[in-house]
This record gives sequence, structure tokens and C-alpha cells, in this order.
Amino acid sequence: MDKVMILGALQEFGFQMTNRLLEEGYEVTGIHHYTEDENEYSEHRMMFGRNANYEEIDLTLWMDRPLANENSKVLFINCFDDHIQISEIERNDTLKNKLLEFAQPNHTIIFLHPFINSRGDKLYIHDLVQEMKKRNTRVMVFFLPENNSLKGKDRREAMKEKDELCDVVEVIWKLVCDQ
Repeated sequence: MDKVMILGALQEFGFQMTNRLLEEGYEVTGIHHYTEDENEYSEHRMMFGRNANYEEIDLTLWMDRPLANENSKVLFINCFDDHIQISEIERNDTLKNKLLEFAQPNHTIIFLHPFINSRGDKLYIHDLVQEMKKRNTRVMVFFLPENNSLKGKDRREAMKEKDELCDVVEVIWKLVCDQ
């Protein structure tokens, strides 16, 4: 597997996963929902933009792109991203259908999902995962604690949380590769 897509590539776990895969030499397509205020992502975008193995595409454009254009067999779904949460997928038939279209026997779909949240998203994930499994897709779901924003924390505390996040990403990637 040399090509990976990450839905929600610029937020929290998605950013760390993207960074990790680029460091390993993988080609990464980062799928991001553009908003009016993109300033918070500019630093991440600058880091990835220098890497020839990184392509960024808007979520809306990706949903319209034919699956035949995708060479990736692995899709990470970062449910920590505000626009990629399971409740948003359930409300957006186009996105849900695109994910189900990707669900093929030779593909792997990995959900990075908040362990506890106020939206009740865990109720939706079961149905979506079951539908993907019916298509003989390898599906992995990692329930992770919500990461509080690093903004407003002192430098040492923020670096410790960033290191812990990198450790979590490392373990997830090792589990995915070992399967």
C-alpha cells in the first residue's frame, strides 16, 4: 500500500496521520472541507505543500470525482474533523454514498472516532460499518479520547499532548500495517 486518502487531513489526528505517512514516503491525498476561515490550517498546509507526495482536495470536489480516479486502497476517516463526523455523514447522502462506493473487497477503511461525545455519533457508526463489511471491505474502528485544543496551553503542556498524539498515531498505523 503506497497511496492513502485521509478524510479530515488537516485536523488533529488526521494531521498527525498525514504527517506520519508522508514521513514514511507514502503518497497521501488529504481531503478537507474548505470553510470561510482557513487560517488555522495554513501552517499544516505549508508543511504538507512542500511535499511532492501530498495532494489536497476539497471534500465537495472529492465527492464528485469518479472512484476510478482513486489509486488508494486505504481511506482514513477522521471523525474528529467537524465536517467528517458520523452524524454529518448520515445527513449528507452524497458523502455517505461516496464512502460506500469506496467500500470494496480490496480496500481498507479506518475510522478514527471520538470515544465519547455529546452528539451520539457512536449510534450511527455501527450501521455504516456493517454496510461496509457486507461489501467485504476491511474496516477498522479506533475509538480515541477527544483531544482538547492545544491553543492556550503553555508550551511544555502543548508539546506533551502533541507527543502523546504522535504516539497514538504510531500505534494505529502499526496495527493497520500488521493486519
